[in-house]
Amino acid sequence: MTSLDFQSLLKQEKALQRVQLAQSTRTTAVQQEEEPGPTSSSSSRLSARRRDEESKVVGTKEPSPLLVKLAGRPSLDMEKMRVGNTPSIFYVPDFISGADEQQLLERIHAQASSNEWVTLRSRRLKCWGGQPGESFRPEPLPPWVDALCESLVVRGVFSEETRPNHVLLNEYQPGQGIMAHTDGPFYEPRTATLSLGSDAVMHFSPRIETSRIGRPGVETRPQASLVLRALSLVVFADDAYSRLLHSIDAVREETVGCGGSSGDVGKRGGGGVGGGAPVINGAAAGAPEGTILRRKLRVSLTFRRVRAADRGEETGGSGPEKNPAELLV
Repeated sequence: MTSLDFQSLLKQEKALQRVQLAQSTRTTAVQQEEEPGPTSSSSSRLSARRRDEESKVVGTKEPSPLLVKLAGRPSLDMEKMRVGNTPSIFYVPDFISGADEQQLLERIHAQASSNEWVTLRSRRLKCWGGQPGESFRPEPLPPWVDALCESLVVRGVFSEETRPNHVLLNEYQPGQGIMAHTDGPFYEPRTATLSLGSDAVMHFSPRIETSRIGRPGVETRPQASLVLRALSLVVFADDAYSRLLHSIDAVREETVGCGGSSGDVGKRGGGGVGGGAPVINGAAAGAPEGTILRRKLRVSLTFRRVRAADRGEETGGSGPEKNPAELLV
């Protein structure tokens, strides 16, 4: 066995141990939390039903090969993934394979029951890890979600110190999108989003005071656009996280190209996606000028770290004025 093979095997073994530990911890926590006491029979039945539902997520067998494979892949050179002139925006094409995507989508739709989703006008979502806000109480992640977080650390997307502890699942129907927003002050200034099922275009625009959004004469046109291919991972941090808003247009179809000094500009319909902002990853995304992106059902997983967890405390105090969507995206 070569040294390279040994290192790869060792990394996979460590990843497996981390996933197994997460499963064991979660199983114990569920059992302790849901242990029936001297209460009514209806309460006991409810606890038993919840334990049964949790067991579908936690499981008692070894983690699936998919989760071990994701956590055991080689580290990424994030500097090579940087795109555009805006600092700290990174794009990783084919972060997972098509087979990986199918397994994740099957797991998501099998385990996220209808009563777990929060339905909004523009999409529906599911949150794992707790609800960020003025008072944040961390909650354990399902083991398969925790394994995805681990894979992001192993591959160099996040550091050990900023390991994600909060994951948001969004589901967009064709024609749905999300308004321009920031992720807010409760997180570390770094976020990663994995796209599943469909392509889309994300736009980055200047951050302005929330109270001025929508007023006449206020400049909100995007400065840059990013093609989000299915299977890809987009990461933005630091200034790109705090000083720029990001959004996805509510359209059924988008066309890349149609002019512009860079030869890589996005448009929709007859208007222009993001006001004609340059697409900064056209080559990396395999989206040359004229590429038509037709929306299908799109699922995204967004990974972040809530800052309060580093201190073992709840969040508190007031932050800067926030967009109402900030804590949901």
